[in-house]
Amino acid sequence: MKLEPTLDPCSHCGVCLSWCAWDEAEAQRRPAGPALCRPCQVCYRVCPRLPHARDALAEALFPAAQATPWGLALGSYTARAVDAPAGVQDGGVATLLASYLLAEGRAEAVLVTGRDAAWRPLSYWATDAAGVQRAAGSKYSTTPALAAMGHGLERFGRVAVVALPCQSAALARLVQMKPELRERIALVIGLFCTESFAHAGLARLVEERLGRPLSEATRFDIKRGRLLVRASGVAEPVEWRMKELHDLVWPICLACQDLPAEYADVSIGSIGSAEGANSVIVRSQRGQEVMDAGARAGLWKLAPLEQPDALAKQCERKRGNLERLSEEERALYGRASVRGNWKRRGRDAGP
Repeated sequence: MKLEPTLDPCSHCGVCLSWCAWDEAEAQRRPAGPALCRPCQVCYRVCPRLPHARDALAEALFPAAQATPWGLALGSYTARAVDAPAGVQDGGVATLLASYLLAEGRAEAVLVTGRDAAWRPLSYWATDAAGVQRAAGSKYSTTPALAAMGHGLERFGRVAVVALPCQSAALARLVQMKPELRERIALVIGLFCTESFAHAGLARLVEERLGRPLSEATRFDIKRGRLLVRASGVAEPVEWRMKELHDLVWPICLACQDLPAEYADVSIGSIGSAEGANSVIVRSQRGQEVMDAGARAGLWKLAPLEQPDALAKQCERKRGNLERLSEEERALYGRASVRGNWKRRGRDAGP
């Protein structure tokens, strides 16, 4: 993998952007610069890229959970939606759960990530089931979703967040810094994630193989170690082995060790369950309560996790990411990642 020396090693979770006066000034097109950098150290203290006591942080969040191959957990299930909404990824339980939180008044808004016509991910606050459903389906490229957290907490009293593993880690560090937010963030719904791709590279790849613009793609999937892309008017999906796509992976994903979003209240993915179902890892007591309530309401059915060995294998594989990095990639991972530090050096750390 060829890495440019100025390549930003940030995971682009976006959480630091919610409390940064410099970034706020830029967004409002006011005079901005290093003079606005405050001694709050929020960007440093919430960054998931910087060293922190991973085990201690998880134990503080989930004191009643037990150690499993996929992190601390109260329960591990295969969940099947009784009536999955259209357009969902895999079993649709994440979409149903986010909608259920709104319908039951457990959250006033849910931070979700949809997309534009060119498959660029776009995050927004959904306040009803229709808003949640518009975000259904995986995009497989990155966006600083948590940049919306600050304004969301100003607008809403109690929220939920659908988050990737790096984003759930950032939220965990944020709650550690600001404990008063623990009750205002009603639930963190984590999504399993193997890696994310740089949008420009993914678009180029798909357009070359499809012979048409990325906007005509209708669905992305990762199944059995392959990326599959479906498009309107094409009978069979085009596909690539994941090993072929190493150079398109968002660089910092190569060092990520968290597949199942180990800091989320409820983690949801497909690994570990048959096609059409979801694997659900419950870590917090409030996560367990809402999953049980949804089952009683007839939204989904819970059963013991069908393929625990498959999930354990993939979690273990991702925990070994650091060991597989090249010397060049290790150097990238070791560089400073706090966005403010990069801006001070005159580099563009924008999303």
